[in-house]
Amino acid sequence: MIRAGTGISSAEDGIKAADEAVTQALSKAGIKQAGFLLVFGTSHYAKEYSAMLETISERAGTDQIIGCTGVGVITEEGEIEEKRALALMAVAPTQGLAVEPFLEGVAPGEEETVAAKIVKACVRRKPTSNKLLLLFPDPYKCNATRILDELSSGVDGLSVVGAGPGESGNLGSTMGFSKLEALQHVVSGMLFDGDFTFNIGVSQACRPFAGPHTLTRVEGNRILELDGKPALNVLSEGIEELKIKSHGMATGPIFVGAEVRDDILPVESGSYLVRSILGVDEKKGSVIIGEDVSAIKHASFVCRDPEGATEDLYRMLELSKKALPNPSFGIYFDCCGRGTSLYKMPSCDVNAIAEYFGDMPLIGLHGNFELAPSYGKNRLHTYSGVLVLISDTKSN
Repeated sequence: MIRAGTGISSAEDGIKAADEAVTQALSKAGIKQAGFLLVFGTSHYAKEYSAMLETISERAGTDQIIGCTGVGVITEEGEIEEKRALALMAVAPTQGLAVEPFLEGVAPGEEETVAAKIVKACVRRKPTSNKLLLLFPDPYKCNATRILDELSSGVDGLSVVGAGPGESGNLGSTMGFSKLEALQHVVSGMLFDGDFTFNIGVSQACRPFAGPHTLTRVEGNRILELDGKPALNVLSEGIEELKIKSHGMATGPIFVGAEVRDDILPVESGSYLVRSILGVDEKKGSVIIGEDVSAIKHASFVCRDPEGATEDLYRMLELSKKALPNPSFGIYFDCCGRGTSLYKMPSCDVNAIAEYFGDMPLIGLHGNFELAPSYGKNRLHTYSGVLVLISDTKSN
C-alpha cells in the first residue's frame, strides 16, 4: 500500500513554512521518514527555497525531492492563489515504486540537449511496463513542446505529465526544485517506474463556439484561410454569432482550438489544444497564433466558459473514478487561467475532486501550462486541469 500525506503553510518565514508543511505531511501519512516528496510553492519564498529544501530534507529523512514554483498551490484542503504559500506531499518508501529526480539548466535552442539527458536517465533504469515522468520546464526559457517530442521519440511508452512553473510577478522568472537545489532557468522533474498503477485525466476550460474549420492556407504561425475564406472573416462571423447566442454579453478572450486529429470530426473534449491569438493582420485577413500552424489541419475558435469547464471537469472525474476507483494519492496541474478568475470563487476544482475521491491526499499547483497525453501523444495544454491518480497495483 502506498501511503501519502500533504501539508500546507502560509507562514511569513520560509523555514517556518517548510517545517509546518513537512510536519503536517508526515503526520497525515503516518510515517517518520519519506521515500520522496513533491514540493510546490509561490515565488514569495524565492530567496529562501534552498534553505527550505534543506529543512524539508532533514525532517523527512530524504533528499528525493522534486517540484517548482507556481502562481498558486493546491492540496485536498483547497487552493491558495497568488498568495504566499507552500504545499508538499510526503510519500512513504514503497517497495516496487522507484523514483529519480533530475534538474537540467536550459536556454532557448537547448531543448534537444536537455531532452537527451532526460532520456538517458529514463533508459538506464530497468525497463518496466509503467513509466511516468513528471516534468516542469521553465516557460520563459524553453519550448516545452520540442522537449516533449524528443522525449516521446527517445523512450517508448513514456507518459509525461506536469506543468509550466509560475510566479507571482515579484520575481520575473520561475524556479525548479530537485533534491536540495532551487534554481532559475531549469527543467526539473521526476521519473516514476515500477509496480504501480496510474491514470491521467484532462479537462478543458474553453468551449468551441465556431468550427471546426479546415485550414486551407497557412504561412508560418499565420492562419490565412479557413474553408477557403479569409481567417479573420471567419473569426468575425463566429464572434457575431456568439454575441447573439450570449445576448450581447462580453465573450472575454478568444483562442484557437487546434485539432489534434487529422479527420474533420465533431469537436470533443481533449480533441483540441487551446492556443492564444497573438494578433490579426487586417490586410491579409489572417489570424496569428504563437506557434507554427503547418501541421494543423483543422481548428475551431474557443472561449473560456465556466459552465462548460465544470461540465467537462465532472466528465473527466467520472472517467477517472471508473479507471482507478481507489487511488493512493493524486497530483493536480491546474492552469492559472482557471481557478477564481474562471469560476469567481475559490477551490471549485478541488471540491469537485473531493466529491469523487473523498479525502484522498492531493498535491498540485496553478501553472503557466499543463502537460499530459492526448490522443496517443504527449502534448502541451493550456486552460486545462490535469489529474494524475497513482496507486499500488493491489488497491484497484
